[in-house]
Amino acid sequence: MAKKLPVVFVLSPDGSKGIDAFSYETLKNDARKAARSIELPLTPENSAEQSPTPESSEAKPKLLCEARNWTNAQGKTLNAAIIHATHSHVDFLIKGKQVRYPMDKLSKQSQQMIRELVN
Repeated sequence: MAKKLPVVFVLSPDGSKGIDAFSYETLKNDARKAARSIELPLTPENSAEQSPTPESSEAKPKLLCEARNWTNAQGKTLNAAIIHATHSHVDFLIKGKQVRYPMDKLSKQSQQMIRELVN
């Protein structure tokens, strides 16, 4: 009887094409490395979606502010665009992903700049 090897397959959105595969051993030894390799944006050859048309390009989030450096309350900086902000949180766009961040975790200066953008 043949030995079975568990494998994780990563497929295109419609499941028609294989993008990558990882053995259980690879995931067990370094899951972060495996995950990073599939975080890269899908190329048109791998994606079932067609090239964006002018109508579909509107699906991208409208930015309140282009990417720039923001500082948190501990003094660390992050480079992000802003999609939306309220008195309690800000929705950043970081490397193409939307991330909700509590406003009170930002430095006073960053909070003030964001309030000025919103008003």
